[in-house]
Amino acid sequence: PIAHREVGQIDNLEIARLIEEIAKKAGPNAAKKARDHLRTAISRGFKGANPTTGVKPPRAPKRKHRVLTAQEARALLPFISDTHRDLYALSLFTGLRPSELASMETRDVDAHEGALYVRRSFTREMPKDGDERRVPLAPEALAIMKRLMKASKGGNLWPDAVRRIARGTGLSIPLHRAIRRAVAAGAVPSLSRGFVMKCRRQGCGYTEHVDKKPKDDLACPDCDFTLWPSPQIVKVRWYDLRHTTGTLLIEAGVDAGV
Repeated sequence: PIAHREVGQIDNLEIARLIEEIAKKAGPNAAKKARDHLRTAISRGFKGANPTTGVKPPRAPKRKHRVLTAQEARALLPFISDTHRDLYALSLFTGLRPSELASMETRDVDAHEGALYVRRSFTREMPKDGDERRVPLAPEALAIMKRLMKASKGGNLWPDAVRRIARGTGLSIPLHRAIRRAVAAGAVPSLSRGFVMKCRRQGCGYTEHVDKKPKDDLACPDCDFTLWPSPQIVKVRWYDLRHTTGTLLIEAGVDAGV
C-alpha cells in the first residue's frame, strides 16, 4: 500500500494506476477527490517533486444543467431558508459562480457606483477567468448588498454559516430542501417527480408512488397506519442558478457575455 512507503519510492505511473482503479470502482468524481487528497497529503512536509503531478483522473460525463424558468425561480424564493435567501437572490441577479459570490468582502462592493468587483474565489486568489471583472447590480440586488454590508463583521460580506457551507460545496442541500418544501406546497409542480407514500409504522416498509399529493390522508393497506407523502424532486444544483441567469438574460434580449 502507498500509505506505508516513502514518497520518494512512489512514481506517478503507480499513482495513475491507483486513480484509474478507483475510477473503475467508484467513478470519476471519487477518483478526482482521491487524487486531490493524495496530492495534499504528500505536499505537506515534502519538498521534492510531488508524484501526483500530471496524474489526471478520467473526466466525468458532462451533466446537463437544469435551468429554472423565471416563474420557478420566483416561486422558490419564499421557501429558501433565511440563512441562504440573500445568497440565492444575488446568485440569480449576478450569475456569479457560488465560490466567487460567497467569498465577497465589503471592499469588493461599490455602493455609490452600484457594482461589485469579482477578485477571488475560495479556491483561487483570482477569478477563474483570470482577470478582475465588474458586475453591475440591479436596484434590488444593490439593496441586498447594502444590508449585508451594514451587518457584516470583519470585512466578510457573508455570515460564517454561509461561507462554511459554500466553501464545502454543500449549497445544493438547502436548495433541495427548499424545492421539496415548494413541491409539497404545490408552488412548483414543474419540479415534482411525484410522491412516494411511506408507511409511518416502523418496520412496515410499505411504499407507493403517486403522481400527485393526495388531498386526504391514506392508510397503509398492510397495517392501516397513515401513509406519509415524501416529495420526489427534480435535482437542481446551486451552480445551475448561474446558467439560469444567463438563460433569462438571453431570453430578455440581453447579451449574457457582457
